[in-house]
Parts: sequence; structure tokens; C-alpha cells
Amino acid sequence: MIKKISIIIVLILWELNTYSQKIVEPGLVKWYTIEQADSLQKNLPKPWIIDVYTDWCGWCVRMMQTTFANPGIANYINTNFYPVRFDAETHDTVLFREKTYINPNPQKKSTHQLAQFLLNGRMSYPTIVYTDRKGQLMPVPGYMTSKQIEPLLIYLNEEANTNVAFPDFERYFQAAFPEVYSDDLKQIPDSLRPKTDGSVKWLSIDEVTKKEKNTPKPIFITFYTDWCNTCRVYEKAVLKNPEIAEILNVKYYSVRFNAASQDTVDFLGKKFYGNGIGQPHQLTIEILKGNYKMPSDVYMNDKGKILNGVSGFLLPTQLESILNYLSSDLKMTYPDFMKTFKGKIKN
Repeated sequence: MIKKISIIIVLILWELNTYSQKIVEPGLVKWYTIEQADSLQKNLPKPWIIDVYTDWCGWCVRMMQTTFANPGIANYINTNFYPVRFDAETHDTVLFREKTYINPNPQKKSTHQLAQFLLNGRMSYPTIVYTDRKGQLMPVPGYMTSKQIEPLLIYLNEEANTNVAFPDFERYFQAAFPEVYSDDLKQIPDSLRPKTDGSVKWLSIDEVTKKEKNTPKPIFITFYTDWCNTCRVYEKAVLKNPEIAEILNVKYYSVRFNAASQDTVDFLGKKFYGNGIGQPHQLTIEILKGNYKMPSDVYMNDKGKILNGVSGFLLPTQLESILNYLSSDLKMTYPDFMKTFKGKIKN
């Protein structure tokens, strides 16, 4: 398990308090050419961000000197992405994904074929084109502050896009850090603003083992790591939804377990040990079976038998149906259960 850079909210706060949109010299992001990133991708696949700009675009310069000069943003990008800068009006011949692109117009301010492809013909600068690990392109036009770009970087790097759409992830990200996004939260309609006033009664592994002897219940374990940013959002916003918290408190024994813990734990009569800093705990290996995408939820019956497991970020609406189904008598399939299930959570 490779340790990743932890969340950069603290650096964002530092920027807001002392930086205040001050123009500084760029250079903290290690930019590559298309060809360099393509070569690196063959040996070590990563998502990309492609900064499509022009020499005359003032907001492109502004973003380079503010957002991309933020130490936390730059560090996160350099660690987790291949960052590429591409001049939309270059006259260079460029090979991208085994296809050659040119600028057929000899005039100075003319658009390169690759820029047209990356931006789907919607020529607006700056536009940052993001790719996920499958190579899908996601162009996002316009100047973005550090606050705006951070959840998008995390969303793609930690693959939250596999379960939820970005607008949904973004509002839960903002709800998880109200000290930074208070103004943004005010802009979200009441019907869509995440509710985070719930409180789960978290237990340790040892406490669950003792309680199961006297009062058996299903067990909910959510695995996290200190360097997982989506785990923090999940804990601070999703699992604090009052309806989710109530289900967990009434129907389950609930555990938050650090997947890289160094503690020795006794779970249902068997001891498990840490494997060293940054390595998955023996209990993590035993239960997750090598699937270390975080957060990862595991559902067990009162005898410790795994009923199901779901990896990745989930919305409260998604989690509500799973929790209710797996705490039921399981006499019907999940699709049949969903035909009659009416959840209380609307957003």
C-alpha cells in the first residue's frame, strides 16, 4: 500500500489567510509535454491534468500564478497526476494516443487540432482537461481557485467518480469542511444541502467482540487510511447524515478501522497484528482480500460472516438502502428489496 499525500485543506486555509490572491512566480507544478507524459504513463499509469492555454489569455496566467502556485495544490498534483501544459495555438506536430495532430493554419492565432479534440470544439481558455485512470477526458473551462480545484483533483485521483457524479461529491466535500466552504454551502438549495448533525456511536474492534457475546447484532466496519481524502469526506459528511447515523446506531455495531493500523486487535476470537507503517493490517488483509480502495465498507452478520462489501465513496441515499437491506432477514434479493424500499433520505 503506497502512502499518498494527505488532504491539503490546511494549506488552503493558509492561502486564504496570508496569501489572499497575491501574485507569485509560477513553477511549483512540474509540467510535462504531451509526449513526456505519454512515455511516463506506459510505465506508471496516473490520471492527467492538461492545462490548455494561449499566450494572450490573462486568466491562464492568473491561474498559473495563484492556483498552481499554491504549495498544497502543486504537491498534490505532482504526486498523483501527470500535469501537462498545452498551447492551444502551437504549430508543433503532436502525437497523442498514437494519433498525429497538427495546426493546419499558418496564422499566429489559430487553433491546433489537438486543442479542438481535447476541448470538444468548445474553445475557451483556460480549460483544464482531466483524465481518469481509464483515460476518459473531462474538460472543465474557466479560471479555478485552489478551493474550487481541490475537490475535483481528489474526486478523480481517488476514483470517487466510479460511484457518484462530481456535483454530488463536491457538495459533500464542501459540507465536510464548512470552515473553508461556508459561503459555498449557503449557495446550495436547502433540499440539496447535506445534513451533517448525526452522530454514530463508534466502537473499537475489542468492544464489538465483547458486545457480540451478550447482544448479537450485525457489524458495520468502514476501513480508512490517514492519507485517504475521500475517507474524511465520507466520515464528516456522509456518515454524519442523521438518518444514516440512526440506522447504524440502532441496527449495527459500527467500527471505523484504520486499514494501516499498527494495533493488535482481537476480533471474534482471533488476534490480528499490524504489518508495519504504511502496510495493510492483518485484519484489513483478512477482510478486504486485497481490495484496498478506500473508503471500504464491510457488512457482517452477528457471527462475523461477511454479508457484503462495498468499496469507494457512497452518497447517503446509496448507503441507506444497503444498510437497511443487509440488516433485514435477506429473504429477497437486493433488486427485489429496492422495488418496495422507500428511503427517508432525499439528497
